[in-house]
Amino acid sequence: MSKKQLLLVLLLLILANVALFWKFYFKGLLPFPGDLLVSYYFPWSSGGFAGFDSWTTHKGVVAMDVIRVMYPWKSLVVDQLSKWQWPLWNPYNFSGTPLLANLQSSVFYPTTLVLLVLPFLSGWISLVLFLPLLFSVFNFLFLRSLKLSLIPSIFGAVVISNLSYLAVWGEQLNILQAVLFLPLILWAINSSRLLFLPFLIALTLIGGHPQTAVYVLIISFTYGLFKRVSPLKLVALFSLGAIIGAVQLFPTLELYLQSARESKGLHEAILQTAFPWKHLATIFAPDFFGNPATGNFSGLNYDNSLGYFGIVAAVLSVVAICKNFAKSEIKFFFFLGLFGLIFALPPFAYLFVNLKIPILSSGFASRTIFLFQFGMGVLSAFGLQKILEDKNIDLKKIFFFFSTIFVTLFIVALTFNPVLRRVSLHNLILPTVVFACTCTLLSGRKFLLRFFGILLVILAIFEYGYFFNKYQPFATSKFVFPNHPVVTYLQNHGGIDRFFGVDRAYIDSNFSTYYRVFGVEGYDPLFIKRYGEFLASSDISHLPDDIPPSDAWVGKIQGKDRERALDILGVKYIVDKTDEPQKDWEPDLARFPKDKYDLVWRVNKWKIFSRTSALPRAFLAGNYVVETTDEKTFNRLYDKDFNPRQTIILEKKPGIVPTGTSSGRVKVESYIPNKIIFKTESETENLLFLSDNYYPGWKAQVDGKPTEILRADYTFRAVVVPAGEHTIQFLYDPDSFRWGLVVSLIGTVTVGGLFILKRYRK
Repeated sequence: MSKKQLLLVLLLLILANVALFWKFYFKGLLPFPGDLLVSYYFPWSSGGFAGFDSWTTHKGVVAMDVIRVMYPWKSLVVDQLSKWQWPLWNPYNFSGTPLLANLQSSVFYPTTLVLLVLPFLSGWISLVLFLPLLFSVFNFLFLRSLKLSLIPSIFGAVVISNLSYLAVWGEQLNILQAVLFLPLILWAINSSRLLFLPFLIALTLIGGHPQTAVYVLIISFTYGLFKRVSPLKLVALFSLGAIIGAVQLFPTLELYLQSARESKGLHEAILQTAFPWKHLATIFAPDFFGNPATGNFSGLNYDNSLGYFGIVAAVLSVVAICKNFAKSEIKFFFFLGLFGLIFALPPFAYLFVNLKIPILSSGFASRTIFLFQFGMGVLSAFGLQKILEDKNIDLKKIFFFFSTIFVTLFIVALTFNPVLRRVSLHNLILPTVVFACTCTLLSGRKFLLRFFGILLVILAIFEYGYFFNKYQPFATSKFVFPNHPVVTYLQNHGGIDRFFGVDRAYIDSNFSTYYRVFGVEGYDPLFIKRYGEFLASSDISHLPDDIPPSDAWVGKIQGKDRERALDILGVKYIVDKTDEPQKDWEPDLARFPKDKYDLVWRVNKWKIFSRTSALPRAFLAGNYVVETTDEKTFNRLYDKDFNPRQTIILEKKPGIVPTGTSSGRVKVESYIPNKIIFKTESETENLLFLSDNYYPGWKAQVDGKPTEILRADYTFRAVVVPAGEHTIQFLYDPDSFRWGLVVSLIGTVTVGGLFILKRYRK
């Protein structure tokens, strides 16, 4: 390209980025759902301190996973790396859970380097802003490799970078990370630079969203076959990509096998997530059934059941199909899009679930719509190319086709109830105007000459900018995880003791990770199944038949069983709130009797109680029982005569004689995510119980000598401690990570060697 052409490319792609994030560039607002955080989640939603109240405007629960998952996890990853520690374990949720292995923390993805170099919030916002721009540049390179001219390549880059599948998850980062290198993979195939594929595949796999990564692999592999790359060569290159990503994939596979991800309940729920047939209307009017951001959505799952990829793009994609279908690339992307659409809709959407295909069977069935949108986005660039090449092309039938669709949508909207009718009719106006403008520009292309293509790009930019800003939240920096008196107390006084928020004082699961306080619940697509079963048992006193696939919750029924579970978990602090401060700050005796709860802190409407029955996080016990089945373990745990402070339930004999009494002291010397050190002192041989999750990779030493970790009380840890004074160390050093690191290095060196060999042969 000439310098003038390069300047035009950069200008239009940057303009598209500014259209998305103009509230940041011109108003200083951050693309972050902080307004949702302080107005929807406790303790900020309870108001009562300077600068915050429960009436902060927010767009429903849009982008909640940013604050519930991605931001807290990534903050811990960066914190651990900055201390030169591998971010392997998260002790703050789920009573301890793998961090690196959950995949969505995307530890090894290049964006982590940005967060290490910049202040964390600045780095996060920079990624939200510039990953879409980088993705558009990659798409431009790919489209140029298809021999498309400058303007169609720019147009296609804008379209593909703003597909609704990506736009609605834009602030979350992990989906865009998983798809970021797709255009470079296709570019490498087109330009016969196949040795780039293993690295690009590896980056896709560790990007943080496995379902999207699978779609990228499907597109890439089938495109390679289409371009007549040897199937064996493709398998080898893709396998090398998986080998390079082994440092992430091995730990993730280990956690996947330990998780509840393939639960019966999840498969039944996934069957309800097919793309509804009526939502085909959203291809032409994304808000035909309303929008969650404006609180009037009446459809099914807006985030995952949206067909929209742009009105201008839709018209041009049909031009490519109708006027240039003989071209082989157009056939490929048409059938790719058709495949994605068919398998998003019932009944074909149920196929992956019914076949129990890993990853695809546990993700939203409707998400193959991404394949449809991507295929149509590429076709739209070909459509514009055809129009530029053929000045006399007849578009009347295509205009009539789309006009018929819009008239039909207006007629259908008139049949709705008054509320939905008003919403649908209103939200049809802008798509209809955009379609009219598209027809006008295409009809006047002979008069506008070369400028009409640029005007189409600008029209598309306006269209996507409006859609993105209507949906995505923006907030001031003061709403990004601000301090709160409740959290501050737990940070200053909690130590390693755990807390639990009751009723309206529930503190969302993963906020514990961000503030480095110790919670018992958690929200993660991959978490330890046995732990979820333990928490769920506190409602029913026995092993549950099934548990939620992503959430681990303490039983909601307050009673002796929940109290028993909280005792074993080491929950010392209970957070509570009232609408009005009670007289003399007397606790609600029905819920918090004085013989079991001490009121230790009170400010405004917030209260924190100390539970007198809570067991220490670590203690010595001289007695144990062995139960060989899960059912018997739970029966024993919830037996009213069972004392969990004196007796530990094991799965096998520990090799010591139970004394029946507990004596001795335990002192916490150090407690960091991957390493815990205790000092013990006792007159007799005991078991040291630790209410952290039992999980492969944890190793224990007594005075520097390895000892076996026993699974205790169904999901926790215990080790045998001799009489006298000893140092006990727990170290998280998973073989899955170490072997994964070795395999990744081997894969990287292998591909590097192939690069050198290829250059040497030249």
